[in-house]
Amino acid sequence: MNDANRIESAEIRSGVSYHTVVGATLKGRLLVAVWVDHPAGRFPVHARQAGRRAARRYYR
Repeated sequence: MNDANRIESAEIRSGVSYHTVVGATLKGRLLVAVWVDHPAGRFPVHARQAGRRAARRYYR
């Protein structure tokens, strides 16, 4: 996502980094993408339309 207003966060669980990004597409659709950085590589977990909770955080 190239959204300048995107919200990024990271969390470490059991030695694995979970990354979350909330941002808007060029057409204004708000998405949430999650992936893990693992010693074996980077793996996508999911990408979906943002729910109300994520949207409230984004639009504040």
